[in-house]
Amino acid sequence: MAPAWRNSYLRYKTYFLNISSQYSKREDVRAYLELLLSLATVSIFAIFAIRPTLITIAQLFKEIEAKKATVAQLDQKINDLSSAQKIYDEEKNNIALLEIAVPKNPNPDSLVLQMEGAIGQNNVEVLAINVGGATLLGTPKEAATTKTAPLPEGASSLGLSLSLSSDYPALASLISDLERLRRPVKIDNLNISSSVTAEGQELILVVNGRTPYLRDEVVAGAP
Repeated sequence: MAPAWRNSYLRYKTYFLNISSQYSKREDVRAYLELLLSLATVSIFAIFAIRPTLITIAQLFKEIEAKKATVAQLDQKINDLSSAQKIYDEEKNNIALLEIAVPKNPNPDSLVLQMEGAIGQNNVEVLAINVGGATLLGTPKEAATTKTAPLPEGASSLGLSLSLSSDYPALASLISDLERLRRPVKIDNLNISSSVTAEGQELILVVNGRTPYLRDEVVAGAP
């Protein structure tokens, strides 16, 4: 008895021979099969040929989306800059006044001129005007420890001292004018004494105070 595999071999051999015979006899079957094989071959090669192109297209889409996000951010920054420029133009005059009020340098001459203007508006005799401790060039030295509170925002201070003589209303008016100077003055202490002269009793006022200024490094470090 022939083995089972031999029987299977003979059966499948006969089957494939019949298919081959039909393939040879029928042109429509042969054409259809060749078409299917051609399409399968073309599809396989097309997949391998198009794959790099598809990957490139996907990368281009990602780059386009990233560039759109970048353009949106740039547009937002441009709008912010335009808004900032508009605000600056509206507040330009106030900014100029602020730079005069709190300069980047001590500028003792401008302070003295403003104080002289306030003194000239009142009937006051000036005994002395001292503006000291100003570093006009270089790094300011550390000030000696005093009981005065530091100025806010890390501002440096220019010390001033006035000795004045007059009656009480004139001195009180001058103090009020000093507090309204374009450069703000922080009065640390006032000393009033009286003296008797040939013209009568006279008050002597000594004013000690400070005016702020911002050094360049403080301005640069501001948020």
